Amino acid sequence: MLEGEAVEFALISSDKSKKTFVEITPFPIVAQGKGDCRLSVKLLSIGGDVFQIKGEGFIPKQELKVIAKSNGEFGGFPVKGTNDGVFSIVVLPSVVGKSGGEASVTIADATCSATVRYKWGDAMKVSGLETQQTTRLPPDRILQDKVLEVGRAMGWSLAYENRDEGLFVWRFKEKSQSPEAGWQGV
Repeated sequence: MLEGEAVEFALISSDKSKKTFVEITPFPIVAQGKGDCRLSVKLLSIGGDVFQIKGEGFIPKQELKVIAKSNGEFGGFPVKGTNDGVFSIVVLPSVVGKSGGEASVTIADATCSATVRYKWGDAMKVSGLETQQTTRLPPDRILQDKVLEVGRAMGWSLAYENRDEGLFVWRFKEKSQSPEAGWQGV
């Protein structure tokens, strides 16, 4: 797993009438700015050459100044702020003649500025994270056994299992009460 790489999970009822999805980034790339603004980087391509930069906490509807740098090259452009101060852009940090390197994106409004730094391309594979992971994480079989243990402890029944793909599909009963009881669905 690489920095900024997300994993998506879905729970879908057997009749497909109810669905919920969650995305987890085990090794997030984030930056907190001076003020309330924050930036995060999400890897979008397996080659490490396309990224999504998400920002939040910026002044709503204000023009934002964006500066993108990669291996010493840089460019700037404005982005129109949204009604809620949240936005997303896609960046391709590639540099001619390079197969990887270091990049950063700085985004600023009148009250806050944040810079997020990340590696791209071949540089992602030598960042040391892959080496750290292999020494920190137990083998797949142990993690898969833990998934099974947790699912069974929650009272779920296993509907499908493919350990080679790391895929486990669980069947469970939805619990719900009337809105008058104070909550709906679990």
